This record gives sequence, C-alpha cells and structure tokens, in this order.
Amino acid sequence: MKHEKLIAKAIYLFDAVLDSPLSIGCSDSYFTDHDLMRTNDGKLLIPGSSIAGPIRSFVVNNTDSGMAFFEADENFASPFIISDGTFKKDVIETNQRDGIAIQGYDNDRHIFEKVTKNTAKYDYEIIPTGSSFRFRIEITLRENYRDYLTNIAEYDEVGDALNAIEKQVQQIASCFNSHEIRLGFKKNRGLGCIHINKLTGKKYYGDNLKEYLKDKEDSLPVIDIPAPSYQNCVLISCPVKVLSAISIKSYSENPEDSFDFTQLRFNGKAIIPGSSLCGALRHQMEKIEKELDIHINLEELFGTTAETQRKNDSVAHASRLKTDESYLDHGHFLTSTRTSIDRFTGSALDQSLFTQNVYIGGDGVLKFYLPKNEELKPHIGLLLLALEDLRKGYCALGGSTSIGYGILNGDEIKVNEETIDINKNEYVDALAKVEE
Repeated sequence: MKHEKLIAKAIYLFDAVLDSPLSIGCSDSYFTDHDLMRTNDGKLLIPGSSIAGPIRSFVVNNTDSGMAFFEADENFASPFIISDGTFKKDVIETNQRDGIAIQGYDNDRHIFEKVTKNTAKYDYEIIPTGSSFRFRIEITLRENYRDYLTNIAEYDEVGDALNAIEKQVQQIASCFNSHEIRLGFKKNRGLGCIHINKLTGKKYYGDNLKEYLKDKEDSLPVIDIPAPSYQNCVLISCPVKVLSAISIKSYSENPEDSFDFTQLRFNGKAIIPGSSLCGALRHQMEKIEKELDIHINLEELFGTTAETQRKNDSVAHASRLKTDESYLDHGHFLTSTRTSIDRFTGSALDQSLFTQNVYIGGDGVLKFYLPKNEELKPHIGLLLLALEDLRKGYCALGGSTSIGYGILNGDEIKVNEETIDINKNEYVDALAKVEE
C-alpha cells in the first residue's frame, strides 16, 4: 500500500489514576505466580495493547455501527495509535495478594462445601490504588481514510470526521470513569478500574496541520468528559454494614507484625475483594437454585474456567458479571489470639495458637455491573435473590463464618439507582417463569 498524503492528525492525552489495584502480568514469575510487567530498567509499565484491547472490545460491542471508528478495515493498518501507560512516579511500592478457589456444590455427595479446592492457591502482584499514569491516543488520517475507517463515508469533510471521532474519545473516557472499561488481570472482579482525571487533546487539519510538530503535550486544551450514564449496563448497588467482624485474610510480609494474618486493607480501610464477593454470591445462588428445583446455567453469568471447559467440552468465555472492590469505613481493626479446639476432647489442639487482625463494624457499598441482555434476566433475578440473602445476614462473607464473622446488613438494593422491591421486579419475574 502506497503512502497517501497526510491530511489530518489528532492527539488525546488521558491523565488517569487507579480506582482499584492493577495487575498486568508477564511471563516471568520471580516474586509471585503472576508478576507485573516492567521495563528493562525495572519501571512499571502498562502495555499499549492492554489498553487498546479493552477499548476496542467495548467500542465494537457497545456502540452503534455508525460510531465504531476504532474498528478499522481488516485490509489496512489501524489509524489509531495507543501508547503504553507510563506512571508519574519512577518507583512505586507494589503489593501482593493471595487467591484461592472454593469448592461449591458437590454433585457426587449432594452437599455444599466451603473449602479450598486442592492445588487452587496462588498469589499475584498488584500496583496499589491511587497510582497515577498517562497514556495517549493518536489518530492519523490520510487522503484515502474512507477506505480503511469503517462507517465514516457519511462525513464529507475531514473536520466532521474528526469531530465524530473526538465524541467517541470523550465517551471512552466516560466509560473508564463508570468502570465499564477496565484493564488487566481480574478486571471483572474489581481490579483494573481507573478514573480519567483530565482529558486533553487537539485536532490538526487544513491550515493548522503543521502546528502538530510545534505544540507541547502539556499545553493542549482540556476536553470535557461526559458524566457516566451506565446506558450499556445494569448497575446493581447495595449499601451494607458489618454487624460483627469480617476476616478476608491477607498474610503479613513484615516479620515485626504481631499477628499471623490480617483483614485485607488499604489506607486504613478494610477491603472486600470482588473475587470473595462473587464467590459467596455464586455459592448462595447454587443453594437457591437447588431449593427452587430449577436449572440456571451460572456459567453464562460467571464465565467458564479451563477445568469446566474441558469437562463439558464448552466454549470458554469471560464473566459477564463485573463487580467493584468494596471499601469499608467507620470501623476499626482488632487483634486477638485464638486456639483451635479438638471437637472430641474439648481441649486445645497441639500447635494451634494463632493471632489474627480482623475488622469490626464499618460500612460500604457493593456494586455489580451486568450487560443489558434479555437472556440474562433470569440470571440477574437469581443474583438479586442471593444478594438479598447476603444483605439480610442469611449467608456470610469471608473466613471464620462459623463463629459469626462476615455477617452483613443492608437496607435496600438499587438497580440503576432506583430502589427495588425484591418480590416485584422484572428480573425476579423472569426467574419465576423459568421456575414454572
């Protein structure tokens, strides 16, 4: 393909901050099972491909065909260049998290288990919440741009085409802020949420095209970011309070700490990770499903694993349920020492003394995001019933639930910011039809 004459350029700078931890891994695993991506000199890096992929996927799947400019013709290179994300601090102190898989319903013994699956323990490295970084999107249009940009022929003037593209760039920033677009590992379970603090940019075409070579990035004009509309998803939120204590374990790396493990925390606030929340709700949904004697394919909502894919010879797909990490505030941490008791003799087990640091009280908001899809309405109805059980304390969250930890209480459940009656809504009604 010969190079056509350059007729337009546009550049957009996204100044972002992490609303939740970020984990984008590499093939090396020196520190954890899933180490972060770094440059040769050890600086943390967000690859441009890890930004471009979620943006492209969201734009193509959630916008009208007439606005899908990021989907270039397959016969031409994309005119959109998305840079690596670079952090403002050269040195960032990273953290590590542990993950486990929990055994749910045992089909052979017909019982529910809440124990760790064998060989299901892993750890991963994260960049902490609050870290700031920048990335850029650059657009290059040549005389034949109508040949390689889909659905753009309706714009006769290049300026009109650039204005339409800029609207989509603004919408992308808004979707980052609404957490509909996320980055990296476990992004559907609360990681990789970012907030665009500032969007700047400029379009160059016609008489000002040469200004592209002269303008400095920090002098580009500010562009408005639309408020999040959540028009592409069903947003479920539930304010809750911790009635007793909560213990989602994080093992200390500091030998001077006085406890063996602590409640997962950040900046003095307790964290309910999305993986723990979704695990507890899926477990409760399985219980409700058995009690109602109905069949709902939960993999449609929670996605498939490599294990279930091999067992059922199914096509793998990611979870359609997204959740935020929840931060608990207005509580306090308490350190206590406990022993495990032999259930037969009533005496302490040998070498069973341990010290834990749990979070007492506190309140926060649980949030879930699901696509607007008629086929998923029964699944959402089942999720709402499980969330209702969670907010009324009928199921618990985290560890040590057998001694009263992890009991939550909430006053209401909201769908798209409106309080619902759990017995009278379109999603539970759709579930009732499945029951029939």
